Amino acid sequence: MQVGSVQGNDTRELVEPCISVVIPAYNEEEAIGPTIEEFKQVIEMMNVDYEIVVVDNNSTDKTAEVATKHGARVVREVRQGYGNACIKGLREARGKIIVLTEADRTFAARDLKKMLAYLEESVPELRSSSSRRERRWAGYSTGETFFWLS
Repeated sequence: MQVGSVQGNDTRELVEPCISVVIPAYNEEEAIGPTIEEFKQVIEMMNVDYEIVVVDNNSTDKTAEVATKHGARVVREVRQGYGNACIKGLREARGKIIVLTEADRTFAARDLKKMLAYLEESVPELRSSSSRRERRWAGYSTGETFFWLS
């Protein structure tokens, strides 16, 4: 079940998702739609709440429009650069698990289920709740996708 797909200036309080997929994007109009759909398909089979956050980093094409059309929550980062977009996305994400991935489908969404199973077994924090203020970098990486745990 997707949560957090708010359009425009809607500031309703939303359910905290289990998984946030953060996708920094700059001029990814052609790639962003299939990337979002691939992650949605995989996560919906897992039957968990999720959100997809696309960070538009001053795209001059229709990246933001396409991402919104595919159900992502789009946030803008006006400071140019991949690092700025990643930081903005990590700050905006509301999930207990935050997955940072690429807009161009460099990494396969199908591997997400395996990575989450590994994390659940290896990281006790995933079994307990913690305050969003206690968010920390857990240092886990599969070499492809990084996880930010809260």
